[in-house]
Amino acid sequence: MLVRVRGTGAAVALGALLVAGFFVARLASHDWRPGAFVVAGDRFVDAGQRPELPVATNSGGYDGQFVYRLALDPLTDQVRADGIELDNPPYRQGRIGLPVLGWLVDRLPGVPLTVALLLIEAAALVGSCWLGSRFAVAYGRSPLVGLVVGLSPGLVIAADRDLTEPVAMFFLLAGLDLWRRRRLAGAAALFAASVLTRETGLVVLAGMGGWHLVCWLRRSHRSADHLARTAVLLVPLAAVVGWQAYVRSVWGGWPAIAKGGDTFGTPLLRPLHGLLVGLTPLFATDRQHLLQHLWIAERLALLILLLVVAGTLVTSRAAVSLAPDLLVGWLAAALLAISMMWRADVQFVRAANEAIVVGLLALVASRGRWSVAGLWLAAGWSAAVAVAYAVAL
Repeated sequence: MLVRVRGTGAAVALGALLVAGFFVARLASHDWRPGAFVVAGDRFVDAGQRPELPVATNSGGYDGQFVYRLALDPLTDQVRADGIELDNPPYRQGRIGLPVLGWLVDRLPGVPLTVALLLIEAAALVGSCWLGSRFAVAYGRSPLVGLVVGLSPGLVIAADRDLTEPVAMFFLLAGLDLWRRRRLAGAAALFAASVLTRETGLVVLAGMGGWHLVCWLRRSHRSADHLARTAVLLVPLAAVVGWQAYVRSVWGGWPAIAKGGDTFGTPLLRPLHGLLVGLTPLFATDRQHLLQHLWIAERLALLILLLVVAGTLVTSRAAVSLAPDLLVGWLAAALLAISMMWRADVQFVRAANEAIVVGLLALVASRGRWSVAGLWLAAGWSAAVAVAYAVAL
């Protein structure tokens, strides 16, 4: 943050090098097999039918294996096909953006699907670095600061497992870039792409839309801009509802309610319970306990980051200049983040992804020591998880 870079080109080039280094290290630690990013388990994946995927025995794998299955056939209506079983078909197919992109890139000659997904994830990270740098420059910061946004912890963790967050966040950031420049039609299309990739982005957009609607209703001279922006933010909602209606017609259930479980709870108390459950002997040094120590540190980093952002927003001396609608969007995302059970980092960091990224935008747009401290915290956190996931997980 102390290095001066004129323009975004050098910053994005550095971001691309960091992304390349992360992927190369991850591949090297997994015998140069791109299928390792899928994290397949034999509970859902038949190793005999999918030799390109390393399949762990006695394992349920992780969500990337379902992204992979849908990328083979995005409009599938079969629970099991191509050697992979969908654990929750409506829920998985509700997040269709990344599978469709994977299917399209897989059509290119000589590009297997395992590589296609890596290319998409890498491009999304680099693209987010570019958008973060543009945002930083617009607010008078060095473009290098934007790399903290584009390589935030949740995006690094998700890219390691072929998950949806990097693509969804790239589309959201691209939409916000157009939104800031009053190109509302393009913003609407990008927002729709984001929430079709991962519907949790609707929380941010709902906060933004609610702010504009309230502003329009309270003004004696109704602002056409507030009304137009409220209408634009209905487009991604309509896209999600329309797609989920189609998925329901195929599987008989709505993706939005198909996951179930006891994920949500009382704000703050829910993550506190997860933290207490996750406490382990402090001096245990076996692999599992070391991971538990890392996750405890990440829980604290997330809590501190959210508090720093909140403190920045309410301190007049911080001079936050981020658009007020996006600040309301962050508040909605932060409320969601502190209402989730904070278990392993791949769960609670993913759940807080929108709160982290939009919160970092608020810190970039603000002034003061706390905002700088928050950005350094996020940068260090990203570096730690990048190393852990590249060489140890």
